[in-house]
Amino acid sequence: MLRKYAIALTSLLFTLSCGVLAPSATPENQKPQSQPQQILSPTNVAFTQDTSLSLDDLDAIPPKDIIQEIGFYGGLGGGGSQCQQEYQSPTFPGVATRTYEWMDEVSITICGLVVGEEVRVIAKLPNDTFEDSLVARQTEFVGNAEITYDFLPVVNSPVGEYVFTFIGNTWTLEYIAVVVEPPDARLYLHESQLFLVNFPPNESVRVLVYGNDSRAIGRSLIGWKEYKVNDGGDLTLNIEIQAPEIGYAVVGDISGQLTIGLEVADIYCQGARQPAGIVPEGYAEVLVDTLPIYSVDESSLAWMQSGQIEIEKGTIVRVASNAICVDHTFIWIITCANKSCGFFTVPESGANGYYLRPLEELPPTSTPDPKNIPACPGTQPSRLQVGMGAEVTRSGMAPQLSLRSQPSISAEKVYVIAAGRKITILQGPVCADGSYWWYIRSEQGFEGWAREGDNEDYWIDPLP
Repeated sequence: MLRKYAIALTSLLFTLSCGVLAPSATPENQKPQSQPQQILSPTNVAFTQDTSLSLDDLDAIPPKDIIQEIGFYGGLGGGGSQCQQEYQSPTFPGVATRTYEWMDEVSITICGLVVGEEVRVIAKLPNDTFEDSLVARQTEFVGNAEITYDFLPVVNSPVGEYVFTFIGNTWTLEYIAVVVEPPDARLYLHESQLFLVNFPPNESVRVLVYGNDSRAIGRSLIGWKEYKVNDGGDLTLNIEIQAPEIGYAVVGDISGQLTIGLEVADIYCQGARQPAGIVPEGYAEVLVDTLPIYSVDESSLAWMQSGQIEIEKGTIVRVASNAICVDHTFIWIITCANKSCGFFTVPESGANGYYLRPLEELPPTSTPDPKNIPACPGTQPSRLQVGMGAEVTRSGMAPQLSLRSQPSISAEKVYVIAAGRKITILQGPVCADGSYWWYIRSEQGFEGWAREGDNEDYWIDPLP
């Protein structure tokens, strides 16, 4: 059961933003589709406080109530045609009328066309009318083609009906996009401008800037700056930061947290104890003997405390998720560093203090007393200890080292490490199949159980 809910939270927190799909190859005898038409925001109509945001503006010391790092980023690939069958006549694969907020891209697909057919587009907007054209492209169904027309109502576009009329050789279709103002606080990024819209009037907000994490698993906080929105609840920031993979979070005194360019994760939790400093894919020490556990209530789909788990104080656990804010505290998925206790979801603190203490690195331990090392007939004495650095032997006796899901030669092989690669000893030893097994992490970040050697050779060499 714990595993099921852990997977549910992992699925939620690892939800990734859809990547932009590359356009399909256009046959040589077809015209390329035109670029999407866009409505441009009138200058300084609703936003009277224009402010720049540059790296020089930022305070690099994080606020005490903000989690400093966020992990697990990426983009979903894949996708394909919306036209998943043969069509007898031109048609929309979905509804022909939808409501959109500012910065919601209107993407209109028409299926059942003839390859190479030119389609005329007439767009009637609340304040303008223009024309465009597209050429139908082949789908995976022979004899059927499609067009996709994209339109972006940017911030401060007129609200109302946007009527798109598509005219083909022998047919006409109409699509209506109803554009509305957002009903509450929104954060938008468009053409080097960050728009804060519909915040509470004169609210103080902190703008946090995130960049690539050196571990390549996420993004870390570069810095932040405090602003105040105007009496209309709006603020426009002109971005002067030239750096790849930048994401932004805005935390308001009243509105709470909004993010853009970052995945689903909570960096701020109103009323929570100061974050302990735990990071995704990091390690922590358990400070109590009993931890509350959380799970999803199937009727309300809300996270709530569902019980507790007994765990030895001082246990080292690995953090396997981003944090989310529940009951005024951050909760995380954790598992024992040696994966012996499964996955469960726990808060980092409670009414009486912290449950978890972050570790910058795994604590080294002294060489175990020989009487505490399990006897392991058929293999040589162990030369390793938890916390030690080591490498896959260069002697030629082990050109590569297999990592397995469990300390057994019949367990699933999860990775293979080449000779000479550095590793860290995390847990062990366990005697199985005539060898000492250690739970290790490679320099690339892969983890699993590996054999130290057999009765003739060592396959892992300790480093000084």
